Amino acid sequence: LFFAFDPNFLAHASLVKNDVSIALVTLALAWTVWRAGRRLTFFNAIGIALLCAAGVNVKFSGVLLGPIAAMLLLVRALGPWAWDVPGRRLTARWTKVSAAVCVCVLAAAVSYAGIWACYGFRFAPTPDPSARMNVRRMLTFTAVHDIPTREGHAPAKHSVLHWQMGAVPRAVVALERNHVLPQAWLMGFLYTYQSTLARSSFLLGFYSVTGWWYYFPLAMLYKSPIALIIAAALSVAIGFSVLREKPLRAAFEGAWTFACLLLPPAIYMASAMHSNLNIGLRHVLLVYPFIYLGIGLAAKRLWRLRPQVAPRAI
Repeated sequence: LFFAFDPNFLAHASLVKNDVSIALVTLALAWTVWRAGRRLTFFNAIGIALLCAAGVNVKFSGVLLGPIAAMLLLVRALGPWAWDVPGRRLTARWTKVSAAVCVCVLAAAVSYAGIWACYGFRFAPTPDPSARMNVRRMLTFTAVHDIPTREGHAPAKHSVLHWQMGAVPRAVVALERNHVLPQAWLMGFLYTYQSTLARSSFLLGFYSVTGWWYYFPLAMLYKSPIALIIAAALSVAIGFSVLREKPLRAAFEGAWTFACLLLPPAIYMASAMHSNLNIGLRHVLLVYPFIYLGIGLAAKRLWRLRPQVAPRAI
């Protein structure tokens, strides 16, 4: 409820961008994985797969959703708690890991099919099979943005001609050459990648084309309401206290919920901080729903443990 009235959410929700959409998909994926961790069913396994497929087609940074889901499932499988799956209860670690791997394989297959489906199961960008996008031109754009980050100066013509492709462009070219994915999706991914290598940005009176690792934390600090910052800090402290609970079932509920609330935004935030694209808070907007959910769960715990203090604190 409070997130729906957050000023940053209200400011960005009216933009014709995909940041609100990817926030919804990421939150839905975390919730579905959380349910699967409590009890794995066919339906929540399909839900994980469909949401991963949606993520890679909503925004190119949605490729992170697959690794996020895989890491959460691996955390669940390696934990000491039994895992209920259709027809049985898994207690051995290798059986739980096998179940997690099966869900990941399903998600990868559905995501792959989902990309092709969104592009009409067609490699070429148009119904004309002879019309193709200019891969060489896109690689030139990538070189122009990549060279300044490597060599620290504007690219000269000879530098562009002799530019050595990194791992990401090389992988995209190989996938495009072998028609592994639709060309329009691959070129869109490469265009987005090259635009993040060098981009004019501003922070604290300084300009930069490669940004600062602390840009997004500071942007969140400056643009978030003070009440939200205080509540979030208190909620983190309360959240860590959950991990000290002794009853086995209570410990599982607390630790698993804590992991599903913390890992998805932490991984996405780390990726954003590593990027050179520092141009707006909307690029980490999906972190906010997790913060608000954490505050809600912390308030619930505070109400249960300190019923006299909780109403005044909230």
